[in-house]
Amino acid sequence: MIVDFKNSKPFIEFGFNEAEKTVAPGEVFKVWVIGQYNNSLYTYQLSCSGIPDVEKISDFEYNVSYAIPGQYEITLNLVHGFQKKKSIISNTITITVE
Repeated sequence: MIVDFKNSKPFIEFGFNEAEKTVAPGEVFKVWVIGQYNNSLYTYQLSCSGIPDVEKISDFEYNVSYAIPGQYEITLNLVHGFQKKKSIISNTITITVE
């Protein structure tokens, strides 16, 4: 049961269960990772379409901004430290910059 939880799909959001958000160009927004994972086994990689500015606060909090208007998708990959081919991919959230 614990193994299932450690290997469960991560959930990302903008806060308060938001999976879609609209921001102005250059506005910084937070991406939160919900859930607890084995940090010693996984490397956390935030994957953003387009060309974002990303600041990693921790494995569970990121500051992101986009300078160019458009719609972008964000996911989180947890890459296993010993089995590089074994990764867990989160849900996808969408940011609209206008």
